Amino acid sequence: DITALTDDLQSRLEVTFALNKEQAANIHLVAQDLIYDSQRTNYVTLFLDVESMVRKEWKRLGVTNVYGNPAREHIVSWSIKSICSSVCNGWHADIHNSCLGSKTVSLAEFTFESATKYKTGGPGKSLGALYCVHNALLV
Repeated sequence: DITALTDDLQSRLEVTFALNKEQAANIHLVAQDLIYDSQRTNYVTLFLDVESMVRKEWKRLGVTNVYGNPAREHIVSWSIKSICSSVCNGWHADIHNSCLGSKTVSLAEFTFESATKYKTGGPGKSLGALYCVHNALLV
């Protein structure tokens, strides 16, 4: 019976669903951009902001096969938390390394380097003083 076979295949696909590399990379880029927001003061809820952005920009971020399917949404939500944890750990390590150890740099250098790494589009022509002040407060 074709219907039973289709249902069985659909069921198996639901169990084995995972983000592809492009989807995970896009979510990682969103997390990096949001963590480097000069207005961000709360890092614990980064994953909620990323999840909200992914839900809003699902087409642009290539997660068209996720929303509307609760099982896949759950997997993506878990993946977002994991990605955000990794981004936060990297951000904290970069802050730590910028002021302690052999890789210390000036605040201006740290601001430029971190904008290059985390901010979508990089530092641009001018980051503005707000990013330096924000980074100084984090150190």
